[in-house]
Amino acid sequence: MTRPLLSIIIPTRSRADVLAATLATLVMLKRPDIEFVISDNASTDATEQTVRQFADARIRYVRAPSRLPMAKNFELGLQHATGEYVTTMGDDDFIVEENLELAIAAALEEQCELVYWHRAFFYWGSYQDSSLSGSFSLPGGRGHYAVNPHVLLGLALLGALDYMYMPSIYNSLCKRSFLQRYYRHLRGQYFPDYVVSMDVFSALAFSSLSPSVLFQQSPASVSGISHHSNGMSIYTGGDECEKFAQELGFNDGAVILPEAYKGLVRPLTNLGLSQLSVLTDYCNTVGHLLNFSYPFVPRDFMNSNMFLRRLHLEGHVEIRDDSELFARIVSLNNSEPLLRNDQLIYFFNLWSIPAPQSYAGRFDSAEANVWHLANHLATIGFNAAK
Repeated sequence: MTRPLLSIIIPTRSRADVLAATLATLVMLKRPDIEFVISDNASTDATEQTVRQFADARIRYVRAPSRLPMAKNFELGLQHATGEYVTTMGDDDFIVEENLELAIAAALEEQCELVYWHRAFFYWGSYQDSSLSGSFSLPGGRGHYAVNPHVLLGLALLGALDYMYMPSIYNSLCKRSFLQRYYRHLRGQYFPDYVVSMDVFSALAFSSLSPSVLFQQSPASVSGISHHSNGMSIYTGGDECEKFAQELGFNDGAVILPEAYKGLVRPLTNLGLSQLSVLTDYCNTVGHLLNFSYPFVPRDFMNSNMFLRRLHLEGHVEIRDDSELFARIVSLNNSEPLLRNDQLIYFFNLWSIPAPQSYAGRFDSAEANVWHLANHLATIGFNAAK
């Protein structure tokens, strides 16, 4: 049997309503050498029936016999992926076909291990915040740029750059040889037991293990944010938040976002309260990760994990002007401060990448989902390569 060029892994659990729309968009992709690996975490709804209603030979359905922590369900999907390149998407996400083709072409032409893109977002009509529901913004452009991920790692650990500006399991084409090396470094696991968030951990791990990566201006995937979305459930609360804690394996009543840190520390600069939950992920993974990644981190950033731990431990310290603080800590060429008020502009300036134009819009319908977005882009002839 011929190995597919690309495996797209979709971990899911009891979210058949959103998965149906996502699968409807995936089967629209024309490329035959893709497999869609649905990693079902022992769903109790109609997930299996939903998957099987799509008569597409590229779909592979894998089901855990009993409920797993979220990381183990990701492991299940990765273990069953057979493609030469691998990426992961949420069960409410969307692939932009034209941009995926650009990423594949770049990966094959440059023979690189990682091609990644910034994570664009689409808020489903069902999202709880009506001021955002139905909205999207997709950056365009066709450029690819070499980026030093070790610098990204150092900046992220200093709190100067969001992890979403780094390659991760969600927003990258990962070559199989890289994933095998990553797997060996982690002693036979993609996500060890101490991992809380797969995207945060993989961003740190990928950036520590790869000497160089390609950054693509236009996103090959769009992160859908629906009423089920795990990360956003922290802020919207309710049953989905409780389910998220269970997915993570937090069955002992552990608090995802500690009350002690609300309004006190902004460790991820300029992101404010909306990213405080990431602090737990960083502090949980940094100590383990840097045990083997120290040799890959620039010397200037060797103590950055100690700085982050101090922020975590001294939660009573309020940083009122974090941009000024970090600008004093790090500077570029001893002149321009590294920090900018807008991290996206800062990222582009750092690597001399021209900022792309974005196509933004909004659906008014409460039923709007990624299938509607896919058809909208097809109707208007959207092509980010233009």
